[in-house]
Amino acid sequence: MDVYALDARGHGLSCGRRGYLGSPSEIAKDVSSVVEFARHQQPSAKIYLLGESMGGAYALNYAKDHSHQIAGLILLAPAIAVSPHQLWRLGNLPLLPYLLFARRKLAIDLAGERLEESSRDRTFIASRRTDPLAFKRVGFGYLFDIQHLVRRWRVEIAPAVLAPTLIIQGEKDLIVSQKACQQFVEFQTAKDKQYSRFPEVRHTTLWDPETPKILQFVGDWILKH
Repeated sequence: MDVYALDARGHGLSCGRRGYLGSPSEIAKDVSSVVEFARHQQPSAKIYLLGESMGGAYALNYAKDHSHQIAGLILLAPAIAVSPHQLWRLGNLPLLPYLLFARRKLAIDLAGERLEESSRDRTFIASRRTDPLAFKRVGFGYLFDIQHLVRRWRVEIAPAVLAPTLIIQGEKDLIVSQKACQQFVEFQTAKDKQYSRFPEVRHTTLWDPETPKILQFVGDWILKH
């Protein structure tokens, strides 16, 4: 299997204003460019689209209109709805003025307690805190932009995604709603769909002691299809 990755606009080394995702149509175009590049490089290969967390929202924004372009969709803790734990934590109270009056202010710390909650991998946590290309803080506007991509996932996106779909999530995920991920599969009209959870895994499925097991699970699913 060959892997091609998108460096999203506004992130990493890509162009675009830092912390701005672009419009849904621009994001779909960006994902489409990677799919087409992979198809050009491997004309006879089947293409499986994988997205983790925010990348899951990107993948769904693309797949709802382009399921015919991919052989399968793999979503790892896709950011379709926030976990209630994140909404009702007491530490959010000082952030309320930013939510109401300054949504683009970089008020939300991603390198502190939330990072600790998202992964069990201490090497990843240390690397994430020192990576100069990784966001350490974001604003509410950034999070709302992600939710805007999938805001109608029940009535528009889930029924429209017809490609075989695998959703994987950790049972200790305190970032993305597990109920929403389960419901997404239930709202899909596609017959080939699967939602699997790993008991001890947190939000970041690709940086966890069980990541090799998760990747093996994904690989087996791809080979089956």
